[in-house]
Amino acid sequence: MHMKVTSKEGVYEGDYIYAALCNSTSFGGVLKLDPNKVDLNDGLLEMLFIHMPKDLIELSRIAVALTTRKYDDPLIEFHSVDEVSIEMSADEAWTLDGEYQPGAKRIQIRNIQSAYHLIRKKH
Repeated sequence: MHMKVTSKEGVYEGDYIYAALCNSTSFGGVLKLDPNKVDLNDGLLEMLFIHMPKDLIELSRIAVALTTRKYDDPLIEFHSVDEVSIEMSADEAWTLDGEYQPGAKRIQIRNIQSAYHLIRKKH
């Protein structure tokens, strides 16, 4: 799908075969992230966008970059962000924590660090 992603870190636009934001060391339990690049309590989300490869050579480069956890390939956008704005076709459905979301022209996602506190009752 074609998307334009805007964050403090930059503007990224292109055709992507995979796009995900998470606060975890893995995306859907399938893609494992370098634990040295992920801090679960820093108030940031990990952004992983994979550009559509033009041929098998580019697809192979993507596979090697993901399995070796070296995200500096030009076909991969990997950044830690606190907020992103995503513009795409309103026809594109997406998911939030695995739950269906209807398409929208603009999606705003923000990480609110320490947004809730758990209270433990003393016995």
